[in-house]
Amino acid sequence: MQELEELMARPAFSAQPEPRSPAGETVYRLHVHHEVPARLSTIVGDVVHNLRSSLDCIAFKLATRTYGPMDEDRQRAVQFPIEDTPDDFTKFFEGKRRRGLFSDVQREALRSVQPGWFHDHCVAQGDAPDASARDQEVRKSLLRTLHRLSNIDKHRKLHLLVWRPTLIYWGSDSTGRQYDWQPGAPPYDDGAVIGTLISRQPGQEAPKVFTEFELSLADHDPYQRSAGELLTQLHNHVAHVTNEVFRRAES
Repeated sequence: MQELEELMARPAFSAQPEPRSPAGETVYRLHVHHEVPARLSTIVGDVVHNLRSSLDCIAFKLATRTYGPMDEDRQRAVQFPIEDTPDDFTKFFEGKRRRGLFSDVQREALRSVQPGWFHDHCVAQGDAPDASARDQEVRKSLLRTLHRLSNIDKHRKLHLLVWRPTLIYWGSDSTGRQYDWQPGAPPYDDGAVIGTLISRQPGQEAPKVFTEFELSLADHDPYQRSAGELLTQLHNHVAHVTNEVFRRAES
């Protein structure tokens, strides 16, 4: 990720203040001086595509063991399932072209790495964690993140890399003036509102606001990881999924 580091080393952005009504509110907009190179987003897209394809290779290997040689139509139907619910996982295999491709043991192995599986497993064992715990597990699933990013890449959206604010701060003085920060909504493209600084004592001049940004992937990441960190974790997770699926399928 040397290119990522080189891009981050340059002054690529600034926050431009815009005083507005009501008095005491200042909007800050992102001004991008250097766009993320399309080549860099393309490289990241290739990484995401290769990780997703490696999962499909797992599915193809399992299907070959069970079904044997397949015609072209069935080969195209082979895909690694990534589904949020048990019902959707079951429906994935109900299509005519996928019937008989996987054994029951293989399907259970694939099920064991799906988003929300740990919560469902606990419930099956007699534990009953709060339903919100499952929603959180699904939302933070690395497989689910990879699936969404792969779909973005399939639709040829080059901007897989976006700027994300990591730190916003301002100085204080002897007057004791206080401010509140109302963040803007991502994605933070050129001209987007980063946030609004609201003075608790209207009429005071807004202080200088300092911002720090990093590159992240164009998917809402609940952990707010940098692009390099998330790609590394996706790679490690795919390796873990590969080992876990084959271990369970061969047991």
